[in-house]
Amino acid sequence: MLGFGSSNAFGILFHDFFLEQDGASGVPLVIGVYNGALSIAGFLSGIALKKYSFRQVGLVGAGLFVLGDVLTIFVQRTYQLVFTFGVIREQL
Repeated sequence: MLGFGSSNAFGILFHDFFLEQDGASGVPLVIGVYNGALSIAGFLSGIALKKYSFRQVGLVGAGLFVLGDVLTIFVQRTYQLVFTFGVIREQL
Protein backbone atom coordinates (compact mmCIF):
# COMPACT_ATOMS: atom_id res chain seq x y z
CA MET A 1 0.00 0.00 0.00
CA LEU A 2 2.88 2.38 0.69
CA GLY A 3 4.19 2.03 -2.83
CA PHE A 4 1.15 3.46 -4.58
CA GLY A 5 1.64 6.99 -3.25
CA SER A 6 5.24 7.25 -4.32
CA SER A 7 4.55 5.78 -7.76
CA ASN A 8 1.85 8.38 -8.39
CA ALA A 9 4.22 11.19 -7.37
CA PHE A 10 7.30 9.63 -8.98
CA GLY A 11 7.76 12.35 -11.61
CA ILE A 12 7.59 15.06 -8.97
CA LEU A 13 9.93 13.30 -6.55
CA PHE A 14 12.63 12.59 -9.11
CA HIS A 15 12.15 15.59 -11.42
CA ASP A 16 15.58 17.08 -10.75
CA PHE A 17 17.27 13.68 -11.02
CA PHE A 18 15.90 13.09 -14.51
CA LEU A 19 16.75 16.62 -15.62
CA GLU A 20 20.37 15.92 -14.70
CA GLN A 21 20.34 12.50 -16.40
CA ASP A 22 18.52 12.29 -19.68
CA GLY A 23 15.39 14.32 -19.42
CA ALA A 24 12.12 12.61 -18.65
CA SER A 25 12.74 9.62 -20.91
CA GLY A 26 13.65 7.39 -17.94
CA VAL A 27 10.36 7.96 -16.11
CA PRO A 28 8.26 5.48 -18.15
CA LEU A 29 10.98 2.84 -17.85
CA VAL A 30 11.18 3.07 -14.07
CA ILE A 31 7.39 3.18 -13.65
CA GLY A 32 6.97 0.22 -16.02
CA VAL A 33 9.51 -1.89 -14.14
CA TYR A 34 7.93 -0.79 -10.86
CA ASN A 35 4.45 -1.90 -11.98
CA GLY A 36 5.79 -5.17 -13.38
CA ALA A 37 7.67 -5.91 -10.16
CA LEU A 38 4.53 -5.08 -8.19
CA SER A 39 2.58 -7.68 -10.17
CA ILE A 40 5.28 -10.30 -9.75
CA ALA A 41 5.54 -9.48 -6.03
CA GLY A 42 1.85 -10.21 -5.57
CA PHE A 43 2.32 -13.60 -7.16
CA LEU A 44 5.44 -14.37 -5.10
CA SER A 45 3.89 -13.24 -1.84
CA GLY A 46 0.95 -15.59 -2.42
CA ILE A 47 3.38 -18.47 -2.79
CA ALA A 48 5.39 -17.34 0.24
CA LEU A 49 2.24 -17.08 2.39
CA LYS A 50 1.51 -20.75 1.77
CA LYS A 51 4.88 -21.71 3.22
CA TYR A 52 5.59 -18.98 5.80
CA SER A 53 3.49 -17.00 8.25
CA PHE A 54 1.99 -13.62 7.48
CA ARG A 55 4.41 -11.95 9.89
CA GLN A 56 7.48 -13.52 8.31
CA VAL A 57 6.42 -12.53 4.80
CA GLY A 58 5.48 -9.05 5.99
CA LEU A 59 8.80 -8.58 7.76
CA VAL A 60 10.80 -9.61 4.70
CA GLY A 61 8.64 -7.40 2.49
CA ALA A 62 9.04 -4.42 4.81
CA GLY A 63 12.79 -4.99 4.97
CA LEU A 64 13.09 -5.05 1.18
CA PHE A 65 10.91 -1.95 0.90
CA VAL A 66 13.13 -0.02 3.33
CA LEU A 67 16.30 -1.36 1.69
CA GLY A 68 15.08 -0.19 -1.71
CA ASP A 69 14.23 3.25 -0.35
CA VAL A 70 17.61 3.62 1.36
CA LEU A 71 19.52 2.49 -1.73
CA THR A 72 17.49 4.92 -3.85
CA ILE A 73 19.15 7.77 -1.95
CA PHE A 74 22.52 6.85 -3.45
CA VAL A 75 21.60 6.28 -7.12
CA GLN A 76 23.64 8.06 -9.78
CA ARG A 77 22.13 6.64 -12.98
CA THR A 78 18.71 5.69 -14.29
CA TYR A 79 19.47 1.96 -14.42
CA GLN A 80 20.33 2.06 -10.71
CA LEU A 81 16.99 3.72 -10.00
CA VAL A 82 15.25 0.99 -12.00
CA PHE A 83 16.91 -1.62 -9.80
CA THR A 84 16.44 0.06 -6.40
CA PHE A 85 13.03 1.69 -6.85
CA GLY A 86 11.52 -0.73 -9.34
CA VAL A 87 12.86 -4.14 -8.36
CA ILE A 88 14.14 -4.26 -4.77
CA ARG A 89 11.45 -2.03 -3.33
CA GLU A 90 8.54 -4.00 -4.73
CA GLN A 91 9.44 -7.59 -3.97
CA LEU A 92 7.07 -9.22 -1.51
